[in-house]
Amino acid sequence: MIRLTDSYRDFEPVAEEWLDMVDAFLDKGDRILRMINNVINYKFSIKESRSEGLDEEDKKLGVFLLIFYKANLRYFVLANNEELLTISKFYEKWMAAGSRKLHKCLQDIFEKAYNDFRKTNPKSLVRESEGNKFKESKVAYHFFKRLNVRTCPYCNRQYTFTISSKTANTSPEYDHFYDKAEFPILALSFYNLVPSCHTCNHIKGKKRLSVNPYFEEIKGEFVIINSKNQEEITDPLLLRENEWKLTWKSDTKYIHDNIQNLGLDLLYAEHTDYIDEIAGKVQAYNSCAKESLVSSFQGAGKSAQDVENFVWGPYIDRAKFNERPLSKLTHDILKEFKVIPK
Repeated sequence: MIRLTDSYRDFEPVAEEWLDMVDAFLDKGDRILRMINNVINYKFSIKESRSEGLDEEDKKLGVFLLIFYKANLRYFVLANNEELLTISKFYEKWMAAGSRKLHKCLQDIFEKAYNDFRKTNPKSLVRESEGNKFKESKVAYHFFKRLNVRTCPYCNRQYTFTISSKTANTSPEYDHFYDKAEFPILALSFYNLVPSCHTCNHIKGKKRLSVNPYFEEIKGEFVIINSKNQEEITDPLLLRENEWKLTWKSDTKYIHDNIQNLGLDLLYAEHTDYIDEIAGKVQAYNSCAKESLVSSFQGAGKSAQDVENFVWGPYIDRAKFNERPLSKLTHDILKEFKVIPK
C-alpha cells in the first residue's frame, strides 16, 4: 500500500469541494427531511402480508442522529484518520443502545443517498454561473478526475485511469475504508472513500484495515528470500541458482494482517516473471554499460539522472510511486540488488 499524500498533492481543496456538494445535495429538494421521514415511516417486511415499523425509541434515536449529522456535516464528511475511528466507535455505541432494525433503516437511507449523490450531475449542485466549469455528468467521475489517482493505492498493481466519453467509460471504484453497511454515517465521508481497483475493492470487501492510504502506508518492503534457508537474496545471479519467493518484510503483526486482508501476498507472488526481468536488467546494466549510456545521452542533452529514469522508470522518487503500477515493488527490489541506496 502506498500513501497518497506521498505524491505531494494537496487533497484539501478537493475535499472542501466534496463537502460543498454533499451539503448542496442534502439541501436539494429537502433530501435530509425526506431521510428523516424515511426513519419515521420505515417498514420492515415480516412476512409476505405483514410489515412493521421502528418502535418509538428507535425513531427518536434515528431522527436525532440525522439532525446531528446534518448540523455537524463538516465533521462527518471531512473526518480525518483519528476522527473516522472516533465516529466508527461512536456509531457502534449508539447502535448498541438502539436496535438492528434501526441500523438496517440507516443502512438503506445512506446507501441510497450515496448512490444518488454519485450519479448526480455536479452542475446541479453549484451556482449556475459556476456550472460551465464541470465537464462530467456525474459527481463520481468529476471527483475521480480531480483526485487523479493513477494507480490503486492498496496494491499499486493496476492503473486507475478515469475516462468518461460517449464511447468509453472507466474509472476506479470507491472502497469504503469503513464499510458503509457497517457504518452508514460514513458513506459520504471523503477520506473514507479510497479510489481503488476492482480487485482490491472486491478482495477487501467488508474486512477492516488499520492503514488508510490517505494518511499512512503499510510499513515495510518487498524482499526476495531463498525458499529453503529463508535468507534474503541480494545478488540477482543467485535467482537462477536457487528456489526463491517474494515476501514482505515487516516486524509488525498488524501490517501482515493488512497484507493478508488485501491478498497482496498472494497477488504479488504471481509477479515472478517481472522480478526475473529486473534481475536481468541489473546484470546487463553494469558500470560499463551505464558509462556508455550516459555518454551517448549527454550528446542528446540528457543527464545521468535521465539515463537512470530511462532504464528504471521514475521509481526512485517516492513521490512518483502513484504514477505507474509495481513502482513500489521495483523500488524495493532495486534497493535489494544495491542498484539504489537503502
